[in-house]
Amino acid sequence: MRGTTTMVLFLFIIVFLSTALASFTANVTLDHCALVIDGKRKVLISDAIHYPRSTSQGRTALLP
Repeated sequence: MRGTTTMVLFLFIIVFLSTALASFTANVTLDHCALVIDGKRKVLISDAIHYPRSTSQGRTALLP
């Protein structure tokens, strides 16, 4: 009996979480230079630091 109750509770939690996550969806497309998220253009700017390729002095200058 306890195992069945635990399984039902587990399945309920899975269904609840999947339903909650599905409500946070967005319409995302791509044009020639930006992402379009829910009809608004967003330009993503990113950077990376390759720690093995930089010196410790250079890293401190790059980090905020």
